[in-house]
Amino acid sequence: MLERRESLHGMAVLSGTIILLLLHGSIAFSQNDSLRAKRVSDYLSLIENSQTSTLASIPSGQLKQYARIVYEADETDPLAVDKEIQKNRKWRVSPSRFRYALLNSIKARLSLLDFNLVAAPRIVKATIIRVETVDYKVEGGPPGVNAGSLPRTDLTAIVDEVFKSDTLLSTGDIIRFYYFPFWRPTRWNFEIGDTCLLPLEPLLFRGTEFVALITDLDGHRSDTGAIENDSASYGRYPIVNGVLVDRKNSFGYGARTKWESFRSILLQEIKAIKSW
Repeated sequence: MLERRESLHGMAVLSGTIILLLLHGSIAFSQNDSLRAKRVSDYLSLIENSQTSTLASIPSGQLKQYARIVYEADETDPLAVDKEIQKNRKWRVSPSRFRYALLNSIKARLSLLDFNLVAAPRIVKATIIRVETVDYKVEGGPPGVNAGSLPRTDLTAIVDEVFKSDTLLSTGDIIRFYYFPFWRPTRWNFEIGDTCLLPLEPLLFRGTEFVALITDLDGHRSDTGAIENDSASYGRYPIVNGVLVDRKNSFGYGARTKWESFRSILLQEIKAIKSW
């Protein structure tokens, strides 16, 4: 799993379908080791004892219980989940296939907000504090050929609030990420002072840092579509003048929702999921 995710870095440079983040800050585990281990174990047992073909028809109460197990494991330590999955190469059910089937069932039978809260291992609100353009050296190609460089936009942001993350991220942490302007050639820019809701997917540790993706919740993957109709979020949901901009209604509350109202709904639903 980690090896598969590591390879996404190269794919990002080539395809532009994802944005890579490098997050810095205190890496502290607020959950004690026994609780973290239990949540990871519950997730793995769920995979081992489930049939992907029946996820679409199990009772709603059982589906919610499955969603809570996945939510809590991701919230506590998604990297530990991946590490344990990597150890067992003889899964009766593919962990990735199980997660895909479970998320599809949640999306079809529960709410879009429930789906997104379970799908994104981390959800934070952050404010952009620095924007700069750098030359990115392009590697690869035929031996002896200088591939040159590409302009890359590097951004620094500060975490204002953490909605889903018992570990790895805290309010006040500094996060840094980048994108290539040619990925999204229409109205998709960050400016200093912009505040956004960001869904994140941690990938792996690198020393005292960890790498993550901004997760594209609305599923919009076409650059051509972006040119024709710039409605997708591309993994970030701006908060402008107190209004959350959700262009494709990814969360199910409309394209524009008052932030404080949405924040209240978000916190209430997180509390509900943890009680399932």
